[in-house]
Amino acid sequence: MTSVTVRSIEGDYSCEVTNGRCSVMSDTDVRNGGQNVGFRPHELLAGALGSCISIWVRKYAHDHGLAVEFVSVDIELDRSSPDEVVFKKSISINGDLTEEERKRLYRVAETCPLQKTLGKKLTFEVECR
Repeated sequence: MTSVTVRSIEGDYSCEVTNGRCSVMSDTDVRNGGQNVGFRPHELLAGALGSCISIWVRKYAHDHGLAVEFVSVDIELDRSSPDEVVFKKSISINGDLTEEERKRLYRVAETCPLQKTLGKKLTFEVECR
C-alpha cells in the first residue's frame, strides 16, 4: 500500500507532502488565495504520471540492455469536460535505438503502473479523526 501524509504549513493553503523519506511543497496560485510556493495538486498528479512513465521506460530499457540516454515526458491535464479528464502525453526517448526498439519502448510507456491505476474504477474512503 502507498501512503503519504499532507500537512498544512504557514500560509493560507501551503502544504508539505511527505512519504517520510522526502517532501515536496503543494499550494495554489495567488489568484486562488495561495502563495504559489509549491506544485498545485493537479500538477502533482500530472507529475506523478509523467515520472512513472519515465521510470517504467528506463527500467525496461535497463533490464533489456537498450541504450536509452534519457526520457522526457510532458503531461497536460485537460479537465475542460465535465464528464471526462484527458491526460495528454508527449514522450521523447533519446538514445541509440533502432526504430523497433523505440516503438517497443513507447508501447511499454502505455503500461506504466500509475496509468493502469488511474484507468481503474476509483473509490474514495475517508476516516475523520
